[in-house]
Formats: sequence, C-alpha cells, structure tokens
Amino acid sequence: MEGTIDLKLASWNVKGLNNVVKRKKISTYLKSSKVDTAYVRETHLTKSEAIKLKGSWIGKVFSSTGTIILCNIYAPNSDRPDFFHNLSQILLDSDGAQIIMAGDFNEIWDRDLDRSQLCSDNGLRDIWRLMHPDSRDYTRIDYFLISETIVNNSVDSSIGNIAISDHAPFFLCVKKISQTPKSRRWRLNEIQFFKESNKMGDTSLSTWWDALKAYLRGTIILYAALKKNNEKVTSLEAELKVLESLHQTKSRTTLNKIVNVKYNLNTLYTINAYWEMGEKPGRLLAYRLKQLNSMNHIPGVRQSGGTVTMSSQQINDRFRTFYNNLYSSQGKLDDQKFETFLDINTYTKCCLVHCFAKRGSET
Repeated sequence: MEGTIDLKLASWNVKGLNNVVKRKKISTYLKSSKVDTAYVRETHLTKSEAIKLKGSWIGKVFSSTGTIILCNIYAPNSDRPDFFHNLSQILLDSDGAQIIMAGDFNEIWDRDLDRSQLCSDNGLRDIWRLMHPDSRDYTRIDYFLISETIVNNSVDSSIGNIAISDHAPFFLCVKKISQTPKSRRWRLNEIQFFKESNKMGDTSLSTWWDALKAYLRGTIILYAALKKNNEKVTSLEAELKVLESLHQTKSRTTLNKIVNVKYNLNTLYTINAYWEMGEKPGRLLAYRLKQLNSMNHIPGVRQSGGTVTMSSQQINDRFRTFYNNLYSSQGKLDDQKFETFLDINTYTKCCLVHCFAKRGSET
C-alpha cells in the first residue's frame, strides 16, 4: 500500500503542547508515522507560540488538479447548533472545492442532529465509518469528513494508539495527489561538521584522523541505538493496538497490560527525544536545566516552633542550627574516663613500638 499513498493526513487532539518533551514526542510520532499533513487541536499555544510546532517532518503539498480545503475543527462541547450551521454556511461558499475536514466534535455522532445536516449539505462522508462499518473504537468523537468526490481516492483510514495524549491520533491516506518525492538525507555524514569544528592547525594528521574515527564511532553507535529504540517503539505500538482492541471486553488484566505498554512507549519516546536534542543548545536543554535548578531550590523549611519560613536568610540559619546540633556532642567530657580508655599497659605499648619500628625498617 505504501507505494500508492500520495498524502497521509493525521487528526489529533493533543491536550496541550507547552511541555517541550511532549511536543517532541508528538513531532517524533508524526514523523515516524510518515504524516504529510497534521490537524492538531487543543495545543494551548498562542499565535506567537505556534512556531514551536515547526518541525523537520513538516512540508508543503501542491496540487495542480484543483482546490482542496483543509479544515481543522474543535467543536464546543455544549449544545451549540449555531456552530455547525455557521460552519456549513462557510463551506457552502467554497464554490464546489473538495473538502478534507478533521476534528474533535466532542460528542458521539447522531444522525438526527444538525451535524449530519452539515454532511448532507456539503456532500461530506465519514470515511472511517465508511471503511469500517462494523468496527468499534475509542475515538468516535474525532472524525475525518471528506467530500464524496474524493472518497474513491481514499486508500486507508485508521485510528492510532492512545499513548501520548488521552485522544488517539486518526489517520487518513489518499492517493493521486501530485507530490514531488524528496531525496533521503544521509544521516551519518558528520565528517563535514567535524572538519568545520576541529581545524587541524598544528595537530598532526595521524592525531586528527584518530579523533575523527573516534567521533564517527560514537555517531554510529548512537545511530544504531536509536534505530534499535525505534524498532522497540514500533513493536510496542503494534502490541498496544492489539491490547486496546481486547480491552473493549473490559478485562482488568488487559487494562494493566495497556498501562504497562504505554509506560514503556513513553519511556522510549523520552529517550529518543533526549538522544536527538538533549546535547544541542535549544529548548529541551534549557527545560532540563530549569528542572535541575528547580530541584536544587528549597522554597521553605519548618522551624523549631512549627511555623514554615520562606526567607532565604532564615532557611540558611535553620540549616546551620540543625547541623550544628546534629554534629555537636550532647554529653560532658570526663577527663578521667577519657584517659583510662586511651591508656594501655606496658606490654601492649612495647609490642606496638616494635611493630612500627619493624615496618619502618622494611620500607
């Protein structure tokens, strides 16, 4: 099927993208899923912060056969029929353009409500239900609605795993859309970067060559480890998909397995994010340093009277008093007992002197 897909779309309610690690997980997941266009909702980002969503997986698609309108919908969760009525009016003014609409409609679809009128007025079809008429799945408040004229262009529609957000990503693959294929980048070609960062100068060629080989060895090891991690991610995602299907039987054992697989998946997502971006000066490193600074900060301590102080000076005084008391002797020194404890008889003293003298002569 991979060779017949010209465009792969994803729809996802991500429940916030202000966390830099989660943002990297989302980007990595979409990239690994070979997504061309992503409808991302509930990012909690302002317009000025939307640049945070920019990633290496983002590209542009141009079609020479007509106009396609891409709509990303996040419907109100209250009964607001005017929302769908206004949306329908906007689409009706599109002069017959083909529509690919994805969104979170916040309610299970009811054919008798105004949302179905939106489909009939604009010639839209629920492509997932069309391809899977008898299937049940978690995310049936998320939809891909597409024009009937491009239903035949749809190759596959599927729902991903509930791994990063509490909503599953929703995928749609379509064909016969013009797109220039991109050449793959050779990821291990780090020699040019090494040459630019390490000028030879007075260094001998043999030393510079050994350093280059050590650098490339580390790069190859990192690439191999990352590839192995990605294989684990693919395997866990497949396992999670099977478990989510079984969980519809409400089995407690299956639920526990799902929680365990999600934990392992998120651990691998985090490791991959740190491998790719952890050592580079950027937001992820700044976020990590900020976390470390927060861990070392003491916001307040409880004083001897039970009150909590947040004053830096009083916190320092409290620690100084505590450790002074901790390492100070609480008893009175009896000189007579001290001398008796340390005193040894003449025979033992002679043995010790002889032993020390013997060791001194040997050295």
